[in-house]
Amino acid sequence: MAGSMCFNTCVQHTLVERMEIDVNSAYMVSFDARSIGKELSKGYFFIDCFDTNGYSIQSVEVNRKLQFPAVKIIGISEDRKVLSIEEETTDWDDIAQNRLALYLDGDVEKLPLRDGLAARIIVNKSSTEITLQNPLSSSINPFFGITKARLHAHSSSFVYPALSGHLIPSEWTHYESRIEGEAFAINNFKFRPGTVSVRIGFLANHGQKGKEVEMVVKNFTFSLIKYSFN
Repeated sequence: MAGSMCFNTCVQHTLVERMEIDVNSAYMVSFDARSIGKELSKGYFFIDCFDTNGYSIQSVEVNRKLQFPAVKIIGISEDRKVLSIEEETTDWDDIAQNRLALYLDGDVEKLPLRDGLAARIIVNKSSTEITLQNPLSSSINPFFGITKARLHAHSSSFVYPALSGHLIPSEWTHYESRIEGEAFAINNFKFRPGTVSVRIGFLANHGQKGKEVEMVVKNFTFSLIKYSFN
């Protein structure tokens, strides 16, 4: 991308609204940046991943807490707040960011059911029950003995290769990163599972509203890495 770009606000600055990608190929982002305000700018380069239906793949969908095993649902209470599970002994952490992810067909190696995931807050889990803060949506009907549940959590909104919350020096500094493949969990060097297109840009001066900060970027490229075979 020719020329330089100046960012003096702390909002998302989208450079490419939608770009088709192949998760089996490798991509490189590269740019130079510097701070020119009275204070150093805090910056991020972001990738927002979209699935084949054009939906953004959220962090809570991929951020599986693997230290807590998935459990099989065998029943649900009349008020739809308590899910009965096959007895097992591992408790899940009881923190505000815990979300219940459901895999209706029991396949936990793919993305969970999207509908209502962000609102599915876990209040408590025993060895035989999971209690939700709000009733499970009436549109969701688990298959008892098949559907599995797993603990997920919110985290970073996007994938952040190359520049991730760094304070940018006042002298020109080079940033680059390779992005290749796909992965669950929070990974700034891979696309999210199911990605077919991306939105890319910068979160400049993040959390610095009202401060005299300005970030300048030049020599920006985001491109497919061409392989050569001799």
